[in-house]
Amino acid sequence: MWLAGLTLAHVAPWCGLAVARTLPVEAGLVLGTPLLLLAPSRHSRRMCTTAWILGWVVLSPTPVALLRSLTPLPAKGSLRVVTLNCAGGDVRAAEEAFRLQPQLLLLQESPSSTQIRALLRRHPGWTATVGPDASILAQGSVRPFVGPDRHTDFVAAEVRLAGGGQPFRVASLRLTAPLLRLDFWNPAAWRAYAEDRSLRKRDLERIVRQLQAAGSAGWILGGDFNTPPDPCVEGALAPLGLRDAFSSAGRGWGGTGPAEFPLVRIDRILCPEGWRVRAAWTVRSAFSDHRMVVADLEPSP
Repeated sequence: MWLAGLTLAHVAPWCGLAVARTLPVEAGLVLGTPLLLLAPSRHSRRMCTTAWILGWVVLSPTPVALLRSLTPLPAKGSLRVVTLNCAGGDVRAAEEAFRLQPQLLLLQESPSSTQIRALLRRHPGWTATVGPDASILAQGSVRPFVGPDRHTDFVAAEVRLAGGGQPFRVASLRLTAPLLRLDFWNPAAWRAYAEDRSLRKRDLERIVRQLQAAGSAGWILGGDFNTPPDPCVEGALAPLGLRDAFSSAGRGWGGTGPAEFPLVRIDRILCPEGWRVRAAWTVRSAFSDHRMVVADLEPSP
């Protein structure tokens, strides 16, 4: 019953179950592990343990990602994307991301336009579009899209890499900061978390409408969603046909926040069907309370 409830909480697109998705599925499995001791026989304990492991594999990309991390990292793809929340605009965090040799860098809580210009002078060949919160930097040209109205939580642009190839569309976003309550036994907390997820869903629906106005296909989207993967929220992305890079080819533990103990995977990179994910992983930042997400992408033939 615990496993069935956990499965429902992480699969059903109902915002009313948001409180159960505040922690990753691994936390729910750990909390329910003592229930395995209630199995009346050794055979039933083995069956329940097998179901526990299968539930982990089905509900979370982590077990497969941990296995992938034991194999050599594939060769770098034609496009390396890094997304990073710069923790209040610390330009040292943005500078640190360049050490990973990306061609596309998505920032949230971005440094100011003056700081970004100074950063680009240290990295010739790079251009950027800088918003009030999010920014897009690329090794090539960046042509910003101007939507019907301007919000602080995302920027969008058409990017053409310096090495040539077809241009593609990119968006960098940061959704509403999350609710932090731990009184999960309180019905008021369940209602508050449901409203919190609904608010974030509306934010994402608005962003998707603006992206569709610039062209509905081919978006690479990354940033700080301020929520773990949640079908209630990310169902809003369905019109763009995107998939999560870490779920497709993640390596290691995918959590990004907080950096010291990355329990939740709130920072993500999403790509369209026209791109193949070679690998995705996280990297600790010395200057941010978020971890960086890195994805090596390759256009499908």
